[in-house]
Amino acid sequence: MKPSFRFLQWCQSRPGGTALLFVLTTGMLVGYYGWLALVAPPPPTYYLDFGAAQWIQASEPSDNVCFRKNLYLSETPKYAWLQMAGIDGFRISVNGKQATLGQAAQPGVESEVLSLTSGGNESVICDITHYLLQGTNTIAVNVTRGSFPGRAKLVCRGGVIDQSGKLSEFSSDKSWRVALTPGTIPALIPWTDREMDDARWAHAEVAPSERTGLTQPVTLPPVLLQQPVKGKWIIDERPGPVRNTIFQRHFDAPNGNTDAWLQIAANGNFSVIFNGHFLGDFTDSSPTIHFLHLKRWMRAWGNDLSVQVQGLDALPTLIAEVCFLSGGAEAASIVSDHDWVLPNSRLATTIGSYNYAGDHWGLPSKTASPAGLPSVEATRQTIAGIILMLIIAAAIFLGWIWSGRLLAKRHKWEIGRALGIDATLHLPALVATATLLLLRYDIRLRPDSPVKVEFFLGLVAMLILPRLLAWASRKEPGPSLFWAWERWRGWASSQNGFWLALGVIVLASLAMRLHGLTTFSLDQDDILIRNYTMGIFDRGYPSLSFYNHVMRITTYELVPYPIALSCFIFGWSDWAFLLPSAVFGTLTTLLLGLMGRNLFDWRTGLLAALIHAFNPLNVFWAQHLFHPSQDQFFAILTIWLFYRAIRQPGKLDGKYFYAVCFCFCLTYLSWEGQFFLLPVLAVTLMLMYPGRWGWLWEPHLWIGLIVVGSVVLIQLSLRKMVAPGYIFLGYGLNLLTPSLYFLNPESDPFYYFSSVLVTEPHVLLTILCIAGALFVWRNLAMRYCLLVFVGLLLCYSLFLPVYSIRYFYFYQALLILTACGAFFLLWDRARELTLEWRVPRLLAWGSGIAALLLVLGTATETGFKVFRLSEQTPQGRAHIDPSLRYGIVRQDTRSAAEFVASRLRPGDIVLANLTQAFYLYGRRMPDYALNTVLAARMIYLDEYQSYRHKFVGIPNVRNLRDMQSLFGQGRRIWYIGGGPVIEGQNELKDATDFVTERAKIVYSTYHAKVYLWDGTAFPAQQTVANPALPPQPDIPPEKPAPEDRVLEELNWAQNGKPLSYPRVTKSNLYPEWTHQKVSEPDPARVNAKLKVQPVQPPREPEKPESDEKASE
Repeated sequence: MKPSFRFLQWCQSRPGGTALLFVLTTGMLVGYYGWLALVAPPPPTYYLDFGAAQWIQASEPSDNVCFRKNLYLSETPKYAWLQMAGIDGFRISVNGKQATLGQAAQPGVESEVLSLTSGGNESVICDITHYLLQGTNTIAVNVTRGSFPGRAKLVCRGGVIDQSGKLSEFSSDKSWRVALTPGTIPALIPWTDREMDDARWAHAEVAPSERTGLTQPVTLPPVLLQQPVKGKWIIDERPGPVRNTIFQRHFDAPNGNTDAWLQIAANGNFSVIFNGHFLGDFTDSSPTIHFLHLKRWMRAWGNDLSVQVQGLDALPTLIAEVCFLSGGAEAASIVSDHDWVLPNSRLATTIGSYNYAGDHWGLPSKTASPAGLPSVEATRQTIAGIILMLIIAAAIFLGWIWSGRLLAKRHKWEIGRALGIDATLHLPALVATATLLLLRYDIRLRPDSPVKVEFFLGLVAMLILPRLLAWASRKEPGPSLFWAWERWRGWASSQNGFWLALGVIVLASLAMRLHGLTTFSLDQDDILIRNYTMGIFDRGYPSLSFYNHVMRITTYELVPYPIALSCFIFGWSDWAFLLPSAVFGTLTTLLLGLMGRNLFDWRTGLLAALIHAFNPLNVFWAQHLFHPSQDQFFAILTIWLFYRAIRQPGKLDGKYFYAVCFCFCLTYLSWEGQFFLLPVLAVTLMLMYPGRWGWLWEPHLWIGLIVVGSVVLIQLSLRKMVAPGYIFLGYGLNLLTPSLYFLNPESDPFYYFSSVLVTEPHVLLTILCIAGALFVWRNLAMRYCLLVFVGLLLCYSLFLPVYSIRYFYFYQALLILTACGAFFLLWDRARELTLEWRVPRLLAWGSGIAALLLVLGTATETGFKVFRLSEQTPQGRAHIDPSLRYGIVRQDTRSAAEFVASRLRPGDIVLANLTQAFYLYGRRMPDYALNTVLAARMIYLDEYQSYRHKFVGIPNVRNLRDMQSLFGQGRRIWYIGGGPVIEGQNELKDATDFVTERAKIVYSTYHAKVYLWDGTAFPAQQTVANPALPPQPDIPPEKPAPEDRVLEELNWAQNGKPLSYPRVTKSNLYPEWTHQKVSEPDPARVNAKLKVQPVQPPREPEKPESDEKASE
């Protein structure tokens, strides 16, 4: 008698757990897809039709371009619209007012579109009626490209409907004006103002057309924004209490429509109910047309629309239109008229043009985005979706049980074997569902296109058809079916095959890191390490020198030495400085391949090395001079050696443990934040072998800990001892120490989860790690990698008071290795379940290869561009970290510094927050540094009685008072700014606004701008000088340079070739004021009083500097 089958006991076994994983994962994914397709489909999106409009750009390559188009209107328009696409971000202004994208009725609110793509084209369509005036109107667009390489360009199409209903269209062409810099003083006249004369601006040139598939869709049907609402204003002349009434409309949907939208506005607060579904409350200070999508609740007959309106200070009025669309065009509409019903079966009154509060009551402005679901309806959909997902998952689970029993009965198998084989038949549907869900975030597709009812039915078919094939099969195939794979596997797993494949991957990794190594200039952190490296040649150890002080490096102590060796061999150049990081990044690829083979098998090693070689995060930091690349190599080497040291339970391998201690010291001296490795490895050892404490009596342990502890204590002591006493004020990142930061309300324990783990390169790797933790925990290597990775993730999330993606980078290789190990362990288990059964094994192999390509494609941006996974704000903006994606520009500090250095005159003042970059590429020290964040670290020197920059020792501009004093010297001031203003810091914003509102932008490049103030505010005649020309005779003599200006003498003839400075080759691309002396005409309004508004709210008087010193 056969023993009875115990399902729960079988699920706890290796084949049972694997089968249960496949079935439950498939059930949840298909159920979630059914939730999206049947209950809560994503909102529809639409592509814009630009017709014959042309892409335009400046004739000179630039990432930041200003475009202007002047339109003359003989009368105020009845309606006007504008649609635009640009690379990558753009800001639209109409007659000097920001054309807001969220609320077109609030022209004073600034709005900005930031691209969610790398090389994609963000698009928008909006109503600009209320911005246009009779006469000349100006459309100004500032396009900023964040992807590289390429130029900033745009395509535009718009239309104006006059009072008679005639449509006149305009589009982007050669008639548009273009400039690389605005050329105006914002406090006098913004470049977006229609009064500005742009006659000297260059004409745009036609650019090659961009790929249509990369232009992102909009969330509203363009046809609704390209024409005014057709409804009429209707009113209830006898409303209820507090001017409250209800407008109702009963209608049937016309045949053939595919979409339905409601446009609605009122003169007060209103709420909308459609077919019993509450669609939201709306409160507007002035009437604004909102868009509501009705398709999901639309019935063929008997639709009821109810709108409750409360007039604010007049009788309640309403204007609305229900639009039915077919193929993107309007098929029919139901407008607000006298057919709408009021309470007590009364009919509404049509008022047409309504005279309200002395103003003409015309067409309200339209929003540029649809209204979202209210919380009530969203909660209802969520509950219904969860119920449907659980029902589908339960149906798939019960279908698996029934199908397995049927398969066992037909072929006379054991129940466990039949259930295992049937579980592998779910793999095609699992991979297909995961692919469809990922394609929602691919920028080349509309977000709603991969989610359709038809696709859901296809997934159901994929669950049924494999079973039919399995049931129809009568006999098992012979074991020779996969002989070719077994033969290739034997060759690949051999020494020669593995090393050949790994060598190709390592060479490809090196090529990826050397390609474009010096395309971008060194950033501030890179230049800091470069300056410390120079100290090795000057004083024999990494250090900085200024004034009478020598500042030893107190963190990243080992980072400068490989760089110094590279410079000693290859010379003094950016390429030689960056080469060690590229080499360490390549060595980490090799190390990960060897570690994967040692912990798991050759497949894991090769896949992990391949992902690491082409992963954007790893390539990014391998092209930086900073410490992460070197630190990651030593950290992963330490983790691998520690695993080899503890392979035997309760014992330590002394040879490997001493190597661990040595590598940890190298890691710690590369960056002190790796101190977390010590407690994490200790906890991992205790959890790997619970109850095995024999390693505590190993002498190797205590000898190694004494050495490591000595190194740590010596390093911490030197950090306190080498710095000159009473010179530093404030604090920096190097003073941060581990603490219980998770108790601080400002902490974000899920920072690395939301910013890294669920982003496009890592989302599938994270899912595989979770699967490995749940179902492959018994594997010793998998357990070790998971414990170390989770431990480091928790330490950096909870105990370090600062967050940065580079702090995740050190152990990111563990995420890759763990995910690859889990993938192939599950692959082998699926292979074991199928045995030699033809159909299941073919399906399992095909699904495994598809899943492998899916993981590899997302982790390396090969074939998949799921960039919509980037975290977005409610306004549709997204901050894209350049380390997580290919093709994102970094800050260009070289061009800005060279531009200023080649145009300096005697007596000019240079103010920079890119201080070290200007010193490196401009070959002179700036006069002042902008450092208004008082918490930042700075230096106070008694001999100069002033605050100084902590790295270069020049005077600091700390606040608005210092900035005003600087401008009071009456000399030309160059300001080199990099990056956006830090929001929330009033001192910084006031100081930078003081510059940017009075000076002109003379140069713009990637994340850096150059401002120039000519030193005079109210001249009788303004001499507008070209910075590239020598001083003019009529310029008064300049004041001598400050005595405390610090210059470091460098032998540039020996260190490298002389730098070449680009000149303006086409002067009309830059504003005319940069190269011509002009008189004071009225358009420039120079004789007018400078519009300088006092800082609001007024601040209390600041203490004199002497009082501050006394208090200190």
